[in-house]
Amino acid sequence: MRYLIVAGRRCVTLAPSLLLLLFACSTYRINAADGSGIAFNSGDTTLRYYSVGRRSEVPLVVITGGPGFDHGYIRIGAPWDRIGKQRQVVFYDQRGTGRASTIAAGTKITVGDFIADIEALRAALGTERVAVLGHSWGGYLAMAYASRHADRVEKLIVVASAAPKLADTKFLFDAVFPENRERWRAWTSAMNRGDESFTNANADTYFRMLFHSPEKRDEWIHRAHAARLRFNPHLAPQLWSASAAPDVTDAVSNLDLPLLVIHGRHDMNVATETAFRTSSLARRGKLLIFERSGHLPFFEEPQRFAKEVLSFLR
Repeated sequence: MRYLIVAGRRCVTLAPSLLLLLFACSTYRINAADGSGIAFNSGDTTLRYYSVGRRSEVPLVVITGGPGFDHGYIRIGAPWDRIGKQRQVVFYDQRGTGRASTIAAGTKITVGDFIADIEALRAALGTERVAVLGHSWGGYLAMAYASRHADRVEKLIVVASAAPKLADTKFLFDAVFPENRERWRAWTSAMNRGDESFTNANADTYFRMLFHSPEKRDEWIHRAHAARLRFNPHLAPQLWSASAAPDVTDAVSNLDLPLLVIHGRHDMNVATETAFRTSSLARRGKLLIFERSGHLPFFEEPQRFAKEVLSFLR
């Protein structure tokens, strides 16, 4: 099933969508009216990808967070068009989200399935290597993919990322927003039991804790509501478990490829300490702190975000 958010959260997903159409001049554009994406298969699952920018030998694949978000949330007011002028940017809807195949109730899923989906996307793009950017839980997934397929990854970027061992991710919601504690716990409890109605109706409980700037917060939430972003509350309880999401700490420490860690100083969803540890772990890690951002630095500081990403990818 797909889930529609009326009042806010896991409707972002982050995700963010872009339709990929090939012009004779070898460029792609967004078809905002359609937005149906290009279908590709991963095993018996059908997924969809969306692209912006000029076709690149090594495209930048963007992995959204959640898990449970489609790619729509990450597209809101973000700097991807600017990045796309120099590097093809590819988004996709993860299984169970957006226009991808639904997941039947009771189906067991693991991070391994999601790694296979990224590899299937790379093959569908017809490229030997990709650059990978993961946001939030998608940062963990990006590291897990790179750990499994290092020969397929040119460079790796993680933004506001969960830790390589998910249990090591440090959250600050309770400490910084104690007045929201009961509402936040009610929201996460509803997500854990798959209560679509409650999570959709109360999504702003989560969204309002993600930003540094109140003005940026209100703008993003307004756009999220207008875009009617979708979220599947059934994925996170499975994919945040230790059995479904292996610890990739040792694998990340052994990666011999450039890793850029971007983090908002005021991120309450993932503490800056988590980002510092990840960048220190990697052999070729670099940490950039965005001082005027929370969990979505690509929205709160889009110009700097585009500049830093393009500089790293050169």
